[in-house]
Amino acid sequence: MVYHSIFNSHILYGIQVWSQNSQIIRTKIQELQNRATIKITFSDSNCDMDELYKNLKLLKFPDLIYVQNCIFMSRVEQNLLPNMFKMQFTYLRDVHNHNTRASKRNQINIPNTNTHFFDLNDFLAKHVKTPEDLCYKGIRGLLAKHFLSNY
Repeated sequence: MVYHSIFNSHILYGIQVWSQNSQIIRTKIQELQNRATIKITFSDSNCDMDELYKNLKLLKFPDLIYVQNCIFMSRVEQNLLPNMFKMQFTYLRDVHNHNTRASKRNQINIPNTNTHFFDLNDFLAKHVKTPEDLCYKGIRGLLAKHFLSNY
């Protein structure tokens, strides 16, 4: 599809960096994605965007951010990233010896940021049934189905 070769490749490049920007910038990128999708598909400018994304099986910008973050964290979990990334993430169970719900669920602590815990094992328990599900296409496919079903 033209969308993937012309537009989506540009959005995905550096998406995890872009996602750290303000909500205003993320909203502008979402609006740009909407306009590009309408123009590429020759759709009416007043069409239902949720329906258009669902029919084309495309993910919206916020959902793309989530998918890419999940893929990144999956690669952290599988030790597929360079050592410089491994040092950035610590399991809560390794931070202290307290037996907490978060440490039992293998949540990852991201210190000194204004973010929240990413619970990879919660996602894996709900969605991963086979080893193939852990590969890039497996996780991306599971998340894409999840988001598209909510459009």
